[in-house]
Amino acid sequence: MNGYLLSRPSSVSSKSAQSLWLKASVHEELAKILHGRKLFPHFMPIASIKKGEIHGYEALIRGPSDSALHNPVTLFEAAVRSGRLVELERLCREVIICKFQELGLQGRLFMNVSPISIQEPDFKPGVTQDLLNKVGLESDRLVIEVTEQYPIQDYTHIREAADHYRDMGFAIALDDLGAGYAGLRMWSELRPNYVKIDRHFIDGIEFDSVKNDFVASIFDIANGMNCQVVAEGIETSSQYQAIRKIGIDFVQGYLLGKPEQNPVRKFTGPVSNDVEDSAASLSLRTTDTIGSLLRTQNPISPNMTIDQVGDLFLQQSKLMSLPVVESGKAIGLVERHPFLNVILTRYGRDLHGRKTVKAFMNSAPTIFRHDLLIEQASNILTKQLDRADYDFIVTRDGLYAGMGNISDLLRCITNMQIRNARYANPLSLLPGNVPIYEHIEQCLQATDSIAVAYVDIDNFKPYNDVYGFDKGDQIIKMVARALTRNADANLDFVGHIGGDDFVVIFRSSDWKKRCKKILDDMTAMIPLFYSDDDFRAGQINAVDRQGNKREYPLISLSIGVTVPDVEACHSHNEVCELATDAKIQAKRQTGNALFVNRRRHI
Repeated sequence: MNGYLLSRPSSVSSKSAQSLWLKASVHEELAKILHGRKLFPHFMPIASIKKGEIHGYEALIRGPSDSALHNPVTLFEAAVRSGRLVELERLCREVIICKFQELGLQGRLFMNVSPISIQEPDFKPGVTQDLLNKVGLESDRLVIEVTEQYPIQDYTHIREAADHYRDMGFAIALDDLGAGYAGLRMWSELRPNYVKIDRHFIDGIEFDSVKNDFVASIFDIANGMNCQVVAEGIETSSQYQAIRKIGIDFVQGYLLGKPEQNPVRKFTGPVSNDVEDSAASLSLRTTDTIGSLLRTQNPISPNMTIDQVGDLFLQQSKLMSLPVVESGKAIGLVERHPFLNVILTRYGRDLHGRKTVKAFMNSAPTIFRHDLLIEQASNILTKQLDRADYDFIVTRDGLYAGMGNISDLLRCITNMQIRNARYANPLSLLPGNVPIYEHIEQCLQATDSIAVAYVDIDNFKPYNDVYGFDKGDQIIKMVARALTRNADANLDFVGHIGGDDFVVIFRSSDWKKRCKKILDDMTAMIPLFYSDDDFRAGQINAVDRQGNKREYPLISLSIGVTVPDVEACHSHNEVCELATDAKIQAKRQTGNALFVNRRRHI
């Protein structure tokens, strides 16, 4: 009887006796559930931000509501302790698949499987496929979601099981990345189609830069592995907006729909119902604009007297400047030191005290729009090094909105430079994927007109194979220098995706001329990287991926450009998709090529 008592002790005189009775009770309750097939599937929606629709549902199992095993954690713990986990999971699959098909739910079915059950000796492969065939559900709609709640000793067995599922047409997902035992080792072993980020990293992501960086890094790694990311635990619209800004497409959480026996069928997008969500969302959208540095400062009227303004400065020792506003518009700035230098002279107040401040204000102060990118503001200030302004004025729709401080701006620029350096490509030292994505998002938020050029080196691998990695690295550096040299340092952004792929985000209006100059530079430089014989022949002999020797043309540059509709494109993903299409078209041409995509949005 597995050591369990069969009846409740008449007098519970010891904790051990009570524990044994509880174990027997749970064991019996589990047996009743399995025998009576009393399992109740609930379905939680997983939505696609990009498509604005339900992508699929994760199936969750509960026991009877009047049972001690109603909670799924308790239910599966009891199955593990009773040695009946495989039996429970097999029944779960059956009731989930049947109910999913019965409800006519759209998209993919995400179904949990624990690695420990796969390693059990009585685990039988093929049962899931039989169930799908029985109810008429296509194999490619099923996602096997591996939940790693226990340490894994035999990764070989797990890999074989995952390969078996893939052979049947199922997709694989890794659940709760970053929690428990679900780590990078499991990710690298499984090579899943989906990875689900644990809700711990989503909670507070809109306010926590470390969590934001972690999730962005995971997203970056996943892109390189052709793996989709699902953000779990989305409960507020500000979390949703933070995830959307990073570029993650798939989301799951109570904001979109709770697990229910008859779940929601339509994704309408999050609606902010509270002030905190709205404020957090606004803060997120303005993080990299001048608006994020905005400080509240009551303005003064141009009719105020010198005496009145002098009193304000003397009463507030930290007040460095006062904006002068007339009819809502900023017309000047009174700066502390120049002003006090005048009125604190021996006869300063006597001579000027009754005059209006308009005669003493700086009538050409530094004024920035609230939606101006911080990088743009920095470039403007760099050209004004002879000025000694401590503060600048911020406007919104042409009207005074507040003040900003130069030291805050410089601090922000320094942090951005540190962040860009952290994600820089070690070979070219250009910003990598994360800064590239962020810069595109900034441009979309500011509705700046941009042209995004996807730059790819053609025939780079065979060149590397013949001439060696050192020469190949020199080619990479040469292209990086050509892109940087032909971009406007004050307006444009040059990034290195990785390998032989680059991106240039042009805000300069003459971007087409700059692209042609890049190609001209490439034409001039190529002969320096080949032997005379190879250059005259116009080709090299190299081995292809199948091991066959063949002839390859000399390296060239393909530039695919998209000019996205910044109001219709909702994320960097859409812009990148347009740029990728343009690059593909450019690569279909021979030699150095420029192709401009006519599509402006997805």
